[in-house]
Amino acid sequence: LVAAPLPGGATSPMVTGLSARTLRDNWGPAYSDGVSFSEVLSVFYPCFTSMLAGLDRAKVLKNPERSIPLGTIIAMCVSAVLYASYMILWGAVADRDYLKHGPGRPAAATASSSDGGSQSRHLLAAAGGWEEYVDGGAAAGGGGGGGGGESMSVVSEITPGSWATLPTQIGIIITSLSQAMQCLISAPQVLSAIAADGTVPFLARAAALNRAGEPAVALLLTTGLCACACMIGSLDAVAPLLSICFLAMYAALNLSTFVLDLTRPPSWRPTWRFFHWSAGLAGFLLCTILAFLIRWYFTLVAIAALAALVAYIESRRVQMD
Repeated sequence: LVAAPLPGGATSPMVTGLSARTLRDNWGPAYSDGVSFSEVLSVFYPCFTSMLAGLDRAKVLKNPERSIPLGTIIAMCVSAVLYASYMILWGAVADRDYLKHGPGRPAAATASSSDGGSQSRHLLAAAGGWEEYVDGGAAAGGGGGGGGGESMSVVSEITPGSWATLPTQIGIIITSLSQAMQCLISAPQVLSAIAADGTVPFLARAAALNRAGEPAVALLLTTGLCACACMIGSLDAVAPLLSICFLAMYAALNLSTFVLDLTRPPSWRPTWRFFHWSAGLAGFLLCTILAFLIRWYFTLVAIAALAALVAYIESRRVQMD
């Protein structure tokens, strides 16, 4: 809000600055060819998963019974406000085609090149002209490389000469790295805890801790898995897989709470007085529907994998206290 230019203060005519008219023009959906609601959902959904970070670090909390529900609800509310304001403010400062395809790309060229191929979505990518966006960076005229001296990102063009340009870019990079580091720290902890619990016997080796008490084996396993995902080389390909993995986990969690609250086993003693079985059922249905909306075939694979895991655990007759 502070960094956005006043109307007429930007270098590009497609950047209007904070404008109610621009927000009104950008308010409705207008997906590019080859892009749908499910595509956008799959890219943005992983951003909301960090609100459950407290669950991954439950063993280091002083009072997890109180801190986890309270912290999760606060994180959900804060995340909703931040992401909603983020999208609304972006939609109020620049033309739709500019936000979708990057700086310097004319609307006519955008319309003529919408052939269902890969869509350019560069918030920090350098580009000297719209030609460099065609097919991932090859200049249409045969010349031009990676931007050169006239390179300009969306952030730097929207905030030309502003004191907030560099801090904004640094903030985006730090936020991205912190999210990745958080996953790299919390995922081995969760994997090690599952392995140590003995619920999944073939994960027993991942329970090993080093002298500092850190899950070294689990860290190697998760790092290798992340490296394999990075080798795919496309956010559009990785994001649906990641989203469905999270949705499958949340669906299984909600289904288990729903079944446990209906059957009322002695071990089921929820301490949150506002919990009701209908919340678990609603969460399960919502997660399942979202997963099918993103990629129905990946969702079927995830369901089959979960069913196979349950069958494996049952076949090993795992007994837990």
